[in-house]
Amino acid sequence: MELQLKRQSVAINETLCRTTVEQPIECDALLPDYCPDIVKILRCEVTPILTGNQVSGSQLTVDGVAAARVFYLSDAGCLRSAEYKIPFSRVVEIKPSSSRPVVRVSPSVGYFNCRAVSPRRLDLRGAISLSILVTACREEDVVAGAEGMGVLTRGEEREVTRVTGQEVRPFTLREELELPSDKPSIRLPLRCSGFARITDKKQVAGKIVLKGELKLHVFYLCDGDDNQLDSTDHTVPFSQILDVDGMEEQTRCIVSLQVSSLDVQPKADPDGQSRVLALEAVLEAKVLCHRNETIPLVSDCYSTQYESSCQQKTVSLGRLAEAVDESHVYQESVDLPDGAVRILDLWCRVQGEEFSAEAGKATAAGRLLISMFCSMEDGGMEYFDKTEPFTHEIDIDCQRPMEFLGEFSILDVGFTSSGSGRAEIRCEIGITGPVYCSEPEAVLTSLTVDEEHPKEKDPSVSLTIYFADAGENLWEVAKRYNTSMEKILADNGLTGTVIGEKRSLLIPM
Repeated sequence: MELQLKRQSVAINETLCRTTVEQPIECDALLPDYCPDIVKILRCEVTPILTGNQVSGSQLTVDGVAAARVFYLSDAGCLRSAEYKIPFSRVVEIKPSSSRPVVRVSPSVGYFNCRAVSPRRLDLRGAISLSILVTACREEDVVAGAEGMGVLTRGEEREVTRVTGQEVRPFTLREELELPSDKPSIRLPLRCSGFARITDKKQVAGKIVLKGELKLHVFYLCDGDDNQLDSTDHTVPFSQILDVDGMEEQTRCIVSLQVSSLDVQPKADPDGQSRVLALEAVLEAKVLCHRNETIPLVSDCYSTQYESSCQQKTVSLGRLAEAVDESHVYQESVDLPDGAVRILDLWCRVQGEEFSAEAGKATAAGRLLISMFCSMEDGGMEYFDKTEPFTHEIDIDCQRPMEFLGEFSILDVGFTSSGSGRAEIRCEIGITGPVYCSEPEAVLTSLTVDEEHPKEKDPSVSLTIYFADAGENLWEVAKRYNTSMEKILADNGLTGTVIGEKRSLLIPM
């Protein structure tokens, strides 16, 4: 019988680029005409927002906007703010690939300085840090089985995960929200934040049906009084159907949300009062698709009839161990800063992100930056912040080497004054992302049998006694004596392929 080889295409997730680059941000800005002059800058808050990326050959282009909001005191001692959107683009060299790559970019603020050159002119300087990971699925052709010419193979089935694609789907929410009856009318929004959360997800026929909510917080200047500040919170539910190319019934999708744009404008109600908020928010749903496959792998072979040779290669086979979708709640009672009477507004962001996985456990760690505006005993206003470290651990059913490609998002922030110069602060942090486990596997890439050189056998020998040591592998024993491992197992009443203790073996020839 001629040699018949069965070949299999195996998906190998290959890293094309893993780097961190610093992107300078510069802006010479003027205050809008409707803003009063600057007397004192309290805070410059910078949020990096990615607007897209594109791979062309050996280059990755990352586009984004650094949204800088400057909070300052006017000559009347009132809090004001102005926002500036500074676009940026960065080109990074990557290893070219014939397949569609999966791009992951995590932006963070490296440093940022804001200086008032004059009462109406600002100098903004800083840098955005971009952590970039680009991977692609490479096909490796391996031997999955062989028959004929006395060939025996050693192999087993392995479950691997193929990353089938990545999609980014933006959608827009538009809503008109009325202020609660106990809130004063709005003159001007000073700071707005939106937190997007997925409450339900279903996969049907190449589509993902998302249900969720956007929590909106608006800190604003009240109408009719330059010194009166207030805030309002609203929850906007949404439902969205996302088309995902190539998604099948068995595809496992990880979906995360990002608020890429948030605009809130005051609007008059039927009575002419500025008590309506016109909201326009752009959300981006990022979908990462996986498909599990069970593949037969051959790691070694030999022929009992002819001389043979094979080529082996070590590859790293990855599997999706866990699709993390959890939250971590930070809650603490804190003392107000010295001289502070009460908190006017408070918000949070995560810095110093660190994700790791080992020994059956994934860890997400970071530093929570808590920022606040406070009214002071002297009647003024100041900005304060504090940093709190946090760690969140997740049990993972895998003891192999792992990698956690996580990301954080703020899901909710709140505070209440507890009296006696203290406040209760609560922040919910979303943690999402895949945990991949991998292990090097020896695979067979080629096999040749030389039928012109048959193996010599002694017809007078039908059985050999072999004294095996504990821990010896029966496959290696069978290969050495040019026989079948299955025959050794049957003749010796064994079930395992590794010798448990030192003993003699009957080797059929």
